[in-house]
Amino acid sequence: MTDPPEADEPARRRQLDVQRRLAERRGYEIGERCFLSGPASVQNEVLRLGPGGYVAAGAYLSGSLRAGRD
Repeated sequence: MTDPPEADEPARRRQLDVQRRLAERRGYEIGERCFLSGPASVQNEVLRLGPGGYVAAGAYLSGSLRAGRD
């Protein structure tokens, strides 16, 4: 199995900005190396993604979700 491709620095900054805004506005907990696709609909009351969590394009999240290591 091969490792997934790495994002370039501007893409990393954009992703971290999206995660920071969601954490500040909604209180979400997002672990290291997580990815939240822009086209995903994330409307959770509670969201906690452990390290390496991935939310794909087209995903619809709602309610309470705790996923990943913890």
